[in-house]
Amino acid sequence: MQNLERAHGRWNYKYQCDRDLSLSARIFTLFGLGATFLPSAFWRGKTSWRELDEAEVLKNFNKTLKACKRVKSLDIRTSMQLDYSPIERFRHLTSLRIKGSLESELNLSGSKNLEMLYGDNSSFQKISGTKDLSRLRYVSVNELKPSWFRELPPSVERLFIRGRLQPSIDLATLPNLEQLGISNARLLDFGEYDWIADSVKVLDLTFIKDVQNANLISQRFPFLSTCNVAGDEGIFKELSQALGPNIEVNFWVDA
Repeated sequence: MQNLERAHGRWNYKYQCDRDLSLSARIFTLFGLGATFLPSAFWRGKTSWRELDEAEVLKNFNKTLKACKRVKSLDIRTSMQLDYSPIERFRHLTSLRIKGSLESELNLSGSKNLEMLYGDNSSFQKISGTKDLSRLRYVSVNELKPSWFRELPPSVERLFIRGRLQPSIDLATLPNLEQLGISNARLLDFGEYDWIADSVKVLDLTFIKDVQNANLISQRFPFLSTCNVAGDEGIFKELSQALGPNIEVNFWVDA
C-alpha cells in the first residue's frame, strides 16, 4: 500500500519518476484508475537523501504520463518545470490537481468528464477550454483572474479562491454555485460588490485579515444558511453579530 494514496475519492498510484515503470505500475496504468506524480530532483528516505539525475527524472515523467492517458484522477505535486501537454489527450479524466507551475497553455476542452480542477499556483489559469466542460463542479484556484473566471461553465457548484475576490468577478453568472470559499485575503469588503449570488448557501472564510461591510453579506447571498470562519476569532464574533439568528456561523479551530 506504500505506493498508493487516497485522492479525490479513489486510489491513486504514486509515481516518484526516479526509475522506469515497474510491472505493478504498468498494470495500474492499464486499468486507468488514478495517478499521483511526485517528480523531484532528490530522493528522500527516512534517514537520508540523494540527488538524482534531473534529466532522467524528466524522461521518466514524460514517458509515464503518456502511459497514464486512461486515468480518471490525476494529481501532480512538484517544483520542477514539466511538460503537461499530454494531459490534453486524457479523455477519461474526472479530477485534476496540479501543485506546481504551468509554463504554457493547457487546453482541456476535450476532457469532457472533468468534474474537479485544483491548482495552488496562479499559473494554473493557463488552463483553457473550461467553458466546454459541462460536468465541471469543483474549482479551486489561487488569485482568481476575472478573465479566467468568465470562462467557467455554469455547472460549477463549489468555488474556492486563495487571495482577493476582485470586484469585477460577477458570482451571479454561476447559477448553480452553492458553496464559496475565500482564504488568505488581506481584505474582504462586501461593499465593493454589486452582484447577488442567490444560489450560494455556504460561505467559507479562512484566514481573512479584515472584513468590511459584513452587514451586506445577507444582501449579496440572500439564501445563505451557513458561514464557516477560521483563523480569527474577532472576525467570527463580528460576523455572528452581523448575520443574525437565521444564518449559522461556525468557528473552525483547525482549518
